[in-house]
Amino acid sequence: MTPKRTIKVLGVHFEQDLSWNNHASKIKQRAALTMRKMKFLVKYINLQGMKKIITTHLFGMIYYASVVWLNELTTVRIMNILEGIHYKASEWRLKTTTTY
Repeated sequence: MTPKRTIKVLGVHFEQDLSWNNHASKIKQRAALTMRKMKFLVKYINLQGMKKIITTHLFGMIYYASVVWLNELTTVRIMNILEGIHYKASEWRLKTTTTY
């Protein structure tokens, strides 16, 4: 039996070298899927409701268990991924506000 390179425990992807690259990539994929799904809610929920959904659901997804994996040793690549998600969520929210 060969050892696994990554293991998922309570939604956090642990890598053998604790680099967290796989975990950040999974977060990016989930966030992109979530934002695509949220586009359908714009017709039915006002701006304040969308802000709450983005803040609680999307940012909650990004920073789940961040005490474990987000620390001073976090690489620039991972920080760029997280900043990109924040930027896209903010940009998307601004685009949806123009429809009201």
